[in-house]
Amino acid sequence: MSRFYWTSIIFLFLAGISFIFFSSPQQELILLLLLVIYLALFSMGVAVLRLKFFCRAVCRGKTGINKIFLTFDDGPDLQVTPVVLSVLESYHIKAAFFCIGEKVAQYPQMARRIVDEGHTIANHSMHHFWWTNFLTFKGLNREMAETQAVIKSITGETPAFFRPPAGLTNPHIEKALRKNDLTCIGWDVRPFDTKRPKDRVVNTIARKAREGSIVLMHDTGRTPQDMEALVRDVIAALQSKGFSFSTLNDLVGLEPYQRNDAVEKESLSTGIIARITLWLAQASFIRKALADDISPADIKQRPSTRFFVGLSLVAFSYIIGWPAVAFFAFLGVYLDVKEIVLLGPASYLFSYLVFIAGAALAGVDGIKYGRLFYRWTMHQFALRIAARIKNR
Repeated sequence: MSRFYWTSIIFLFLAGISFIFFSSPQQELILLLLLVIYLALFSMGVAVLRLKFFCRAVCRGKTGINKIFLTFDDGPDLQVTPVVLSVLESYHIKAAFFCIGEKVAQYPQMARRIVDEGHTIANHSMHHFWWTNFLTFKGLNREMAETQAVIKSITGETPAFFRPPAGLTNPHIEKALRKNDLTCIGWDVRPFDTKRPKDRVVNTIARKAREGSIVLMHDTGRTPQDMEALVRDVIAALQSKGFSFSTLNDLVGLEPYQRNDAVEKESLSTGIIARITLWLAQASFIRKALADDISPADIKQRPSTRFFVGLSLVAFSYIIGWPAVAFFAFLGVYLDVKEIVLLGPASYLFSYLVFIAGAALAGVDGIKYGRLFYRWTMHQFALRIAARIKNR
C-alpha cells in the first residue's frame, strides 16, 4: 500500500476523531486544518517523485560506490540524440534513454542505435502530454502499454523501467506500473538542462552529484553543438571529482528489460458487449469522430496563462468561501467579539466575486481547449471501436 493510502487513512481517522471529541465551531476549524495539511501533502506527493508518495520509485543507486548514472529524457531526437550517443561512445559510457513512444515510432533508427550501442532504452509514455498526470488508470496504462509495444516492435526489447513525464505522479500510477511490470525510475540530480546556460548546468550537476546519483538530462531542447559541449563538460566535471559511470542495472540492481515476453491480449467479449460495439460502429457520431482530422499536436500546446490564472482564482474562491465563514465564526466566539462573525458573510460574498472573475478569465480558453480535448477523446474512442471490429 502506497504512502498516499496510508496518509488518507490517517487523515480520515483524525477527521472521525474530531467528530467524536469536538463540537462546532472547533470541529470545523480542525477539519479545515486537516484538509489544508492533506492537500499540501498531496500536492507535494504529485510534484516530488523522491517522496514516493503514490508509487515506489528508485531515485538513487547504491551508496558506497563512487559511481554515477546518466539518463536522458524526451528523445529520441534526429539531430541531438546521435551527438549524445557519439560523445558517450568516445568515453565508453553507457546511459539510459527514457524515450517517448511516438518519437520512437517516428525515428526507429535512433531507438535501434541506442540498444545496439549497449545503452538502456526505457519508457517515458507514448505522447508526453503536459496533462498526462491527470489521467486515470486506463489512460496511464494505455500510455505505458503503447510505448512498450512500439519499443519492442522496433528494438526487440521490452523495457523494465518507466519515468513519468515531468516526474509527476498520481494515485493511479502504481496500478498501471504493476499492470505493465515496470519499475519507476526517478533521479536525485536535476539541473533543468533545457532552460539553463551550459556552465550553470555543469556546475549544478557537479555540486549535487553524490555516490550512486542518477542524473536527469535531456537529449532535446539544445542545438547539437551545444549538446555535445554540455555532455563532454558534464562528464569531465564528474570525472574530475573522482566519479566513474555505471549502467542502471548495476547501480540499482535491476534488469533493464523484461524477459517474460508474454503479452496479455485484449479480446472482444461475446453477447451484449459485441452488440453494443457493433451498434457504436454504425453510429453517426462515431463515424464523424473517426473522420475528424485531429492529431496529438493539436492539444499538446499548453493553455494560456490567462486560463491557468482563471482556474486558480476559481479554486481560491472555494477556499475563501465556507471555510472562511467557519473560521471567522470560530474566531468571533473564541475572542467574544461578535463583529468578527460578520467577516464570514463578507468573505463568502467576496468568494463569489473571485469565482466570477476566474470564470471570466478561463471561460473562452476553457471552452476552446475543452472542445479540442473532446474531439481528441472521441477520435481515440472511435479508433478503438474500429480496431475491435477489425480484429473480430
